[in-house]
Amino acid sequence: MRFLLSALPILIIPVMLLFGAYFRNQNLYKQEIYNKNMSILENSARMVESMLASVESIVNYLNESSSVNNFLNFYSLNIDGKNTKDVILLQKDIYSLAAANDTIEEIQLFSKKNDMLLDSSRIVINLNRYYDYLFSVKDMSFDEWHENLLMKQHSRNTRFQSFQIKRGGATNTVLISSSDIPMYTGNYSTGSVFIMLDQDKLFQYFDRLEYYQNGFVYIQDENGNILCEDNRAEISDIYLMPEEMDGESGFLIKNIAGNQLFLTFFKDKNGWIYVSAIPKDLAVGSVHENWVYFLTMLCFALGIGAVLIYYFTTRLSAPLTKIGNILCSGNGTVSYHEFDEEIEKLIHKNEQMQIELEKQIPALKTSIFHTLVTGGYHTREEITDNLNKLQLDTKSPLYLIIIVSLNDLNLGSQLEKIAAQKIFLKNILEEIFLTNQIYDLDFERIGLLLTSDAREKQEAKKECEQKLSLIKEKVEGNSGISISFHGDVENDIIKLPSGFKHVRTSIEDECESFGKIIQWYDEKNYVKNIRQQEVYDINQRIRMHIEENYADPQLSLASVADCFGISEVYLSRLFKQAFEQNFSKYVEELRMQKAKELMESGNYTVSTVAETVGYNSSQTFRRAYKRVYGCTPREH
Repeated sequence: MRFLLSALPILIIPVMLLFGAYFRNQNLYKQEIYNKNMSILENSARMVESMLASVESIVNYLNESSSVNNFLNFYSLNIDGKNTKDVILLQKDIYSLAAANDTIEEIQLFSKKNDMLLDSSRIVINLNRYYDYLFSVKDMSFDEWHENLLMKQHSRNTRFQSFQIKRGGATNTVLISSSDIPMYTGNYSTGSVFIMLDQDKLFQYFDRLEYYQNGFVYIQDENGNILCEDNRAEISDIYLMPEEMDGESGFLIKNIAGNQLFLTFFKDKNGWIYVSAIPKDLAVGSVHENWVYFLTMLCFALGIGAVLIYYFTTRLSAPLTKIGNILCSGNGTVSYHEFDEEIEKLIHKNEQMQIELEKQIPALKTSIFHTLVTGGYHTREEITDNLNKLQLDTKSPLYLIIIVSLNDLNLGSQLEKIAAQKIFLKNILEEIFLTNQIYDLDFERIGLLLTSDAREKQEAKKECEQKLSLIKEKVEGNSGISISFHGDVENDIIKLPSGFKHVRTSIEDECESFGKIIQWYDEKNYVKNIRQQEVYDINQRIRMHIEENYADPQLSLASVADCFGISEVYLSRLFKQAFEQNFSKYVEELRMQKAKELMESGNYTVSTVAETVGYNSSQTFRRAYKRVYGCTPREH
């Protein structure tokens, strides 16, 4: 009996081991779910930040656009009829900006002076007819919409708001970013821009959180305003109080309206809070499912222990030698080493999460680059830290900032064709410069941020110009795309934002370089002072040159620019202003007009006509003819 009583406490050991393993596994699984959700929240926050950076880029583009400024400052189309074409082109520009980003549901540009509104599909003169019939905001009358949204001053603290809108017969929830145009003018602003983000597409970034199974996700700005939410649990009072969020990130289990939820929160650098909630069973359910296994093991251990104790107790009267033999042969124990190893392997098995993280790196780099370009980083430490994330040498002697512009871009072309041209151009840039620091700035421009080991700026420029000449030859020789380059050289990373501003200034101020492959900011020549008569004369000379040489297959924007001693960028701009269409379309229509006259005479074959009007290939000629007239040359 003394042996039995002294042996009974041994049974406590398997009980303690099993309960310890259960609660340890439960905590480890919670931590794993938290780490997974935190990784998804951080990646989703970066995607949201990148999307907001795109919104900022669009607002800045519209804020700096002369077309937008003209639209905001004339009184009416009836009085200023000459502005009709400019308004139509601006509306097409808004359509292109909205179409380039599938998260953007709509872009609206409103002029307070003429009470007109442009969106991606129409020009609205009569707002009364537009509202309710084509567009409306839920629970908001026309007067409220006009006074509280269109005419209101938009501060940065209230620039993002969630609304339900009805457009084209469909109702959906959008997050509206509103800004004054011009920016930071307050009560003196002449217009506003509203960018509507589709919340359903926004929440696609959070799909991997599995909150759609009776959970929720919401985003709260730095002022405590709820920007958007997706409440699949359909319960109220879901928002966390500040005192419940300890630190920049964390998790907690909370009972909300009778639902046990596992909540994860994360604060980004802007002070925005991202909160997700999933049912507690999803977070610890796998451990609960093992509870039967633990009970079985416990019963087995207790049973084996009881049997062994009873067995040894009943054998006390046996000879000592026999007892010794029995003890040696029956020395069995229960080990949990293998079980613990499997749990550890599960914790460290994160290959899939690593793959998903690597997919987010390009979007993060693009977000960093756009923030740098727009001057979002103000200190050397911020710029250094983010350039390191871009894997750019922060100790380089010189930095070259290059903007590549696609000239004579036909906005009537399909977006897929323009995108293909940009991909082709970026591949060549990457091949020649051996860098991946290549980013889209807007619809027509690509930005490069390069480092140089040269000690002098002129040496760095010379090396860059040699590579740009090779790029221009490859691009224009193989695809017919006309490109131009503007750039600046800086010797300090803190000057990079101002360097980008310099290059944009060179482009927007119509600064042109004659006879050089690239317009450097410090070598700029201004052509703004050309008198109106001189502009008219050169336009007439250009038109006569084209009409005299349209049959030359080598006739191009580059060849005409070279002939008149001006840059391709300036020629393209002059041409659009004078003839209200781009260079290539004008030449094609002229050739087709001449071709039609020759075909109607009946004296020439298709191949002869093609060669006569400047086409090297009859097949290319037939496609152009059908594109212009809707039929082949023989069918005409």
